[in-house]
Amino acid sequence: MHVIGVRVWRLVLLPSTRAPSFTHIYTHARFARRYYHCEICGDETYRGQRDYEKHFGENKHSYGMKCLGIPNSKHFHGITKVDDARALWKKIQGEDLLHPGSAAVGGGGDSSGEQFEDRDGNVMSKEAYEGLARQGLL
Repeated sequence: MHVIGVRVWRLVLLPSTRAPSFTHIYTHARFARRYYHCEICGDETYRGQRDYEKHFGENKHSYGMKCLGIPNSKHFHGITKVDDARALWKKIQGEDLLHPGSAAVGGGGDSSGEQFEDRDGNVMSKEAYEGLARQGLL
C-alpha cells in the first residue's frame, strides 16, 4: 500500500519536533568536523567554529594571555599562537594602539602629560579642563 503526499522520515523524532532541514544538517556536519588548536590555552583543541570563536572570551584563554603578560583585548581575537601574540603585543606597544594619545601601559591624559586641578581638587587632562572652562562649569 502506497500513500501519495506523505513524507516518511527516517530520523527518530519526538512528536513536537520538526524534521531538520537539509541545510541545517549539512552545515552542522561540515563545521562540527573541523578542529581548531589554541597554543595559548595549552594546546587545547576546540571542535567546531562556534566553540572556537567563543573560547576567546573564556577564562582559560584569558589566563593564558595573562601568563604571557599580555592583556586579553579585541586586538588578539583570532590569535592562537604564542609567537604571534607576542609579536602583535610588541607592535601594539610601539604604536600605542590600546590607548591612543597616551602611553600603552599606563598614564592618562594627553601625550604631553599636562594635568590640571580645579577648585574641588579634581585632576583632569588639559583638554578636559579647557572644555569645562569654555562651558563655564568650573
